[in-house]
Amino acid sequence: MLTIEDIKTMLDMQQQAYRDAMEMVMKDLSSRIRQVESSNTELIRSLQYTQKEVEDLRADKKTLIEEVTTLKKELCKKSEVEDKFIQLQSRIDYQEDYSRRNNLRFDGLDETPNETWEETQVKIQHLMRDKLEMGVLQLERAQRVGPKYTSTRPHTVVASFSKFEDRQAALRNSAKLKNTNININEDLCESSVTARKVQLPELKKTRADGKIAYFSHTKLVIRERGERTAQTQAVSTRPAASVMIVTPAATFAGGAASVGAVTGAGAVAAGEASAGMEDDQRGEGHEVAAQRKSKRKK
Repeated sequence: MLTIEDIKTMLDMQQQAYRDAMEMVMKDLSSRIRQVESSNTELIRSLQYTQKEVEDLRADKKTLIEEVTTLKKELCKKSEVEDKFIQLQSRIDYQEDYSRRNNLRFDGLDETPNETWEETQVKIQHLMRDKLEMGVLQLERAQRVGPKYTSTRPHTVVASFSKFEDRQAALRNSAKLKNTNININEDLCESSVTARKVQLPELKKTRADGKIAYFSHTKLVIRERGERTAQTQAVSTRPAASVMIVTPAATFAGGAASVGAVTGAGAVAAGEASAGMEDDQRGEGHEVAAQRKSKRKK
């Protein structure tokens, strides 16, 4: 049978066990609270660092926006300068072509070693008299251009006519050299030759379709046969690379000539276009004559 002392002892033991359990719970809670406080402190520090980064990013964004705005303005100015440069280059090319308006280029004309410009001029005059059946035309000068003499291929001859109408007459009669190795081309700057060369496929295709096609300077003019008014179907735009080319204008002064040479495929392109224009003009003339003859019969 339990006595009062035994009951007190048991109660004391139970009380001590409860205290020990509560102390363990409190220690565990305190440890967890300290961990939460530590984590909270780290989060606060991280948030402060993030806020600082956000502020820095905002400042960088503002700086970038200002730089982009400045760059856009500079690009607009650069674009305007480039447009003006292209326009100026186009005007320079046109002026150079205009300075050569009395010139023609003769390719395939026989050449002798150490040939003088006087001998070259005589050959050109004989060619126009015998082959083109034009008589003797007055030339200011005729000389060969290009590298040194080689026996494989004669140099191109650039001839300057005293009168523009004589130059045009020689160009119109160039079809008489069809079965020879001699070609007569317009004397254009390299940019203009390149602009024509780009449009040659369209010119050939148009002629194959039975239409009239020829170049007016660097513009490709296309019209139906029988039409009297030419309509420009395609206008050339100079390629960027070709616009950058500046060649010296062909001038004749003081007995010396300075001629910008057009060689290779470019010269062939200019010659084919010029000859084609003359062929189309003659073809149109035959059509008009046939129409008039038909009206007379009626």
